[in-house]
Amino acid sequence: MRGTSTSAGAKSGMGSAASQTRPASEVRKERLTTCAVSGRNLTEGEVVVCDLGGIYLKEEILSWLLRRAEGKRSGKGEESTDLQWIRGLKDLYPLQLPLVCTVTGSDLLNTSVSYCIVVKGGGGDVVSEKAVKQMGLDGVVPEGGRLVKLGPTEEEKREIWEEVEGRRREEKEEKKRRKEGKGEGKKRKKEKEGGGEKGGKKKKKNATAAVVSAGSAGAIGAGARSLTSLASSSRKETSAAVSSMFHDSNKDKGGNGNDLFACTGGRRY
Repeated sequence: MRGTSTSAGAKSGMGSAASQTRPASEVRKERLTTCAVSGRNLTEGEVVVCDLGGIYLKEEILSWLLRRAEGKRSGKGEESTDLQWIRGLKDLYPLQLPLVCTVTGSDLLNTSVSYCIVVKGGGGDVVSEKAVKQMGLDGVVPEGGRLVKLGPTEEEKREIWEEVEGRRREEKEEKKRRKEGKGEGKKRKKEKEGGGEKGGKKKKKNATAAVVSAGSAGAIGAGARSLTSLASSSRKETSAAVSSMFHDSNKDKGGNGNDLFACTGGRRY
């Protein structure tokens, strides 16, 4: 773990000289009853816990995180590397007091190991190590939840931090995969919709062409019928004209058809 300032380390139990010389049970009890950043008694307000098992008054840790953020912005925050595993409010989980095991009913201040049950959107109950061994992890932790060890030693904190970093990397990668998958899904949907639109346009174009073709065929048919009618009318007119040439002219001369064959050489028989 990266180094921390002496003052902040003492407040949060991060390897202070005092904690190394005092009995382990006394140090652990202090970690379970006082705020890790202010030293105030935990009964004075709402309590939260971080991934590494540090316990805080919510009001105090939020103020501390705000000061750290301001220090980072100004470049003068000597505490900027402390509690680096707490990125913000999302890394703080509710913790119910008093610290009494919800399974055995034992006072957890007098046990060597205890856990907080962390569940997304809730949790905060505490259980003893004995209860976990008796009932198993699935027996005490709801689906999707996990256990956070309360008040661990410095050595345990290093191990827990490595686990936390690994879990966060996996969560980040999973989030990236989901985002990429969502993007691919949107792309396929867009391509599908685009193909459907093109298909619709093509069908519409074909339908329009069919209408135009049908209209053209109708026009051609009407034209053909008109030409046929005109030709028929012309034939009738021609026949009438020819007929008039052979009949009307004879009537005008006052003769008949027999006269044509009765006269030869000016003589009538």
